Amino acid sequence: MRLPAFRYFGGIRKRERLPPTRGFEPIGSTPEEFDAQIKAKIEKWAKIVRDANVKIQLRVECASSGRRR
Repeated sequence: MRLPAFRYFGGIRKRERLPPTRGFEPIGSTPEEFDAQIKAKIEKWAKIVRDANVKIQLRVECASSGRRR
């Protein structure tokens, strides 16, 4: 599956016909490279969240009454 996708996205002409990617550029990589990239992004954003002291607020709604707790 990975090789056909890589071939499809690899051509410049085909890349020009793709819909807008909102700042992302499709690239081919191995599963291991993708895994390393995701782990690096998690580490980066976890540090940003910790340094900014971001706290999560949970809001629970009762399904039967629609009231918030």
